[in-house]
Amino acid sequence: MNFKLGFIALFVNTFAESIPMGTNNLVPVRALVEVDDISKIDWCAYLLYCVKNSKGRWRPDNPKCYYKGPMLLLLLIYCDEIECKLQKIERKTPLVTMWTADKLKERQSFEIEAGGFGVGNLIEQSSNLELEKNENQDTRIEEYKDNFDKMFNKVSSIKEDMYGIVFDCISKFRDVNITNELKEKFIKLFSDPIFSSADNQNNENKKKRDHMKGLNLKMVMKGLNLKMNVLLIQVLIRCAQEKNRMEVLFETNTGEIMHRQDFESMWPEHVIHHRVIDSWAAVLNYEEQKSKSKPYRLFFNTKIMSSELLDETKSFDERFLTFETRVDKFLSNFKANVDFNDLKLVVFPIHNGDQMYVVVFNLTYPQVHIIDSIQTKSLEKTYGMTPTSLKLYFIRYLEKTTFIINKIKGLRSTTVKMMKIDWNTKELTTENGALLMRHMEKYCGEKQGKWNVEMEKGSDVQDVQFVKLRALYAVKIATHEINNHKDRVIKEAIEFGKFDHATRKKMLEEGIQRMDELEMGNRI
Repeated sequence: MNFKLGFIALFVNTFAESIPMGTNNLVPVRALVEVDDISKIDWCAYLLYCVKNSKGRWRPDNPKCYYKGPMLLLLLIYCDEIECKLQKIERKTPLVTMWTADKLKERQSFEIEAGGFGVGNLIEQSSNLELEKNENQDTRIEEYKDNFDKMFNKVSSIKEDMYGIVFDCISKFRDVNITNELKEKFIKLFSDPIFSSADNQNNENKKKRDHMKGLNLKMVMKGLNLKMNVLLIQVLIRCAQEKNRMEVLFETNTGEIMHRQDFESMWPEHVIHHRVIDSWAAVLNYEEQKSKSKPYRLFFNTKIMSSELLDETKSFDERFLTFETRVDKFLSNFKANVDFNDLKLVVFPIHNGDQMYVVVFNLTYPQVHIIDSIQTKSLEKTYGMTPTSLKLYFIRYLEKTTFIINKIKGLRSTTVKMMKIDWNTKELTTENGALLMRHMEKYCGEKQGKWNVEMEKGSDVQDVQFVKLRALYAVKIATHEINNHKDRVIKEAIEFGKFDHATRKKMLEEGIQRMDELEMGNRI
């Protein structure tokens, strides 16, 4: 209580009203002794009263009449509202946070030097209010940023430690229940809901990404150390100088392989290699067969339909024989015989340089669709004879199987059509491969306009989604149970994680530079 009274006495005598001869004005303090809650007092009204009352009592022409009102308050208002060309300071509110004793003394000397007090111009109130508004906004934004940065750095450090613990536990005790519990807790805590993979939750809420506009893709990818499976992503696409780019990182019992350089094509703004698409098809086929639901989907690889099958110097029968041989070889890798009567969709991914799309045969309701990310008015000009030739080859192949005759007739009578989608682009981009993989995963035979791949409209927003989508698929392929080199990839990620953050960052930057140099060399 004594401290409060002492503080009030100081406030009253410096900000409100004092008495002559250097003694303290204790009248207001004595009046407050009986007050239970001083916070309910209207202090602003009290100060305004002191300003008016002290002005009426002051006689400026009488040298013995001293001003006893709120001198400090008026001094601060004067310094803030009257222009002083010799003193440029950053104005802030409240005034007591910026006007220190040194600044007030400096202002006093400048006023005297300029010819005395009261000769400056009054700062316009409108500009003052606008400036105050902007300053308050800037201050609040800066406070938010500071608080976020502190939490960001703390969480980043903790997450990397947690990540190391989880991966170390997985590598040593893979089949122990508590290992899966740790993994699930970690994923639930740090998972990103923008994209749901086949093994993640399906109905996730979309998030607006307007604040992502203008982000540099490489900077976003560098920031993936805050995303799930950070070390794996960095290991798979970092283009390491000390590693053999032809080293096999993905290999299945059915013969699909991916080299280190193929994973590096998953880097943003790079054309995804056809072996990535083929490996993705192998992953999807495994999951389709593992699923108990029928009818299911069948995904061929990109090797089935190549430019060789468009060579008009060869007869149709010769070209079909090549097609038939490739399909038979592909199907021979399946443990059980494939009965096309059990299939709902047959998907052919087409990888023709920069042009990547899928041709989907709906065997339940005979239809043939092209699913592509670009807009086109002429299928023939855009795709040439590839879709039509593929249709002829596949129908001819079905005729040699036990597939239902009426459905073959239905396929023969239908024309190849373009699937209408809302997330397409006007021209070819390096992200066609990522969208191709997304289309393969997500399309289950829905009608046009009744399905989506969780892609938001707008190129700036999609750029960020593509970065995350590439990372998601790279990790999913590398760590899938059909990959014979999965454990080695995880081990490499753990070893890479033992480097400190600065070293990893440097290695990643060197990888970016090396990849750019390699790409430039390929163009020359």
